[in-house]
Amino acid sequence: MQTTVETKEIAALAPRFHTLFDGYDQAYGYYNGLTEKRPDGKILGTSRGFLRGAVTIELWEKHLTGKSGLGVVPIRSDSTVRFGAIDVDEYHNTDHQAIAQRCEKLKLPLIPCRSKSGGCHLYCFTRAPIPAALMVSKLREMAALIGFGNVEHFPKQTAILDNGKDCGSFINVPYFDDQKGLRWAVKPDGEAMTAVEFLDYAESIQQEQKWFEKPLLVSSELPQGPPCLQHLVTLGFPPGTRNNGLYNLGVYCRKADEDNWKPLVEEMNRKYMQPPLDADEVLAITKSLAKKAYSYKCSDQPIASHCNAALCRSRKFGVGNQNRLPELGGLSKLGTGAQTIWYLTVQGKRLELKTRELQDPVQFQQKCMEYLSIMPAIPKHDVWQAAISDAMEHIVEIEMPEDATVLGRFRLHLQKFCTGRAQAMSMEEVTLGRAFDDGTYVWFTLEDVISHLERVRFREVPTGEVHLRVKDLGGMAAGRRRLKGVQVSLWKIPSFERQTQAFDVPRSIAEEEKPF
Repeated sequence: MQTTVETKEIAALAPRFHTLFDGYDQAYGYYNGLTEKRPDGKILGTSRGFLRGAVTIELWEKHLTGKSGLGVVPIRSDSTVRFGAIDVDEYHNTDHQAIAQRCEKLKLPLIPCRSKSGGCHLYCFTRAPIPAALMVSKLREMAALIGFGNVEHFPKQTAILDNGKDCGSFINVPYFDDQKGLRWAVKPDGEAMTAVEFLDYAESIQQEQKWFEKPLLVSSELPQGPPCLQHLVTLGFPPGTRNNGLYNLGVYCRKADEDNWKPLVEEMNRKYMQPPLDADEVLAITKSLAKKAYSYKCSDQPIASHCNAALCRSRKFGVGNQNRLPELGGLSKLGTGAQTIWYLTVQGKRLELKTRELQDPVQFQQKCMEYLSIMPAIPKHDVWQAAISDAMEHIVEIEMPEDATVLGRFRLHLQKFCTGRAQAMSMEEVTLGRAFDDGTYVWFTLEDVISHLERVRFREVPTGEVHLRVKDLGGMAAGRRRLKGVQVSLWKIPSFERQTQAFDVPRSIAEEEKPF
């Protein structure tokens, strides 16, 4: 049980966290419990997903006291952000202190925090809202610089669909259950920050928009080359990576100067390798590069850790876009069954897809051309299947508003039939195609409900399933009765709420002088 002192502390901390993590105001993530663990080490809540509504100070208080976990969507309704995060999802043996020291050495405005699964979230904060695209670009740049290229970042998108359904992607925020939840920020000396220390430091390193507009590393080396190699020739190639490092430098040389690339490889060996590789090793590398098929070894070290794929694609001597999948981000699911809608981040933009469009790369390409003005390559079926399967490993379920579901819309039409103006004044008038409300139940025939649905052109519930949907809403078959000499099969459902207050009459009309 919380003491009064602790309660007062939480009450003082919650508004500061709420302001610092200012994000989407129409939905938030939640989870309860920490019992489910995936094979890769990620811990999932026993109940998790999206809820509709704004993040409130009360929700922060519940988060800080460990009552329920909170996830905040960084991207706001106007596609701006106040914070972003780099998600290092290495759940086993993550060296948080080393990461904190690296950020300090490079003077990066990042705060490393333990995640609920033991990984690391590195947070970056702004003084005022900035375009989400600027934050995403800077997060990629910082992640590549500190050796965590191609990890996830939040926001995952640079724009959010303004359709009342999409919610972006949320990140589970720190200090769940205060420091008892083990999700604190880590100092360069390895010690944990208290919640107050975290807030003080975070507020002190908030950056202006102009900081996000300038590159962190301005290099004259390897013009128009991959950012990973530009980082490495500046920072130095780690021990044991010289062969792979020189090979990738050789790929750059071939792309940049096809006629004079071999002497350039030898020059780069002397300039960037410490110590330089011997002549036989350099010869083996140039022979390998002389083959017709050559490309950067993006998935191998040392360049994998410093990858900034989006920026590299834009460079003249980078990886290019040919035969490459577009950059895919967070995947969200809205609804179930045939009404399911998927939201996928593609090249930083949100794309709404039906299930068949997500399954089929040809239909996916068509949707990208129509809505994003890009034409991604069509991969082999197994490659596409693997990419989507990977995205579904991190899928987020979005709570669907009741009136957006088929059952919700059916309920609205049934309610209008049962409470509309042309209502039966007695049970006998049900034979006239009307509904009769006795104050406890509304009585009607199923045939009349079906006729009403046909008149309003509601065809989402097949005729043969109308009785099932009525039952879903608490209705039931009420047997047969003789009304006006005719046997009628009746149904009933608990009475719907009705409007009991009249609309206010505008004063100008109410005070208008009557003619007689």
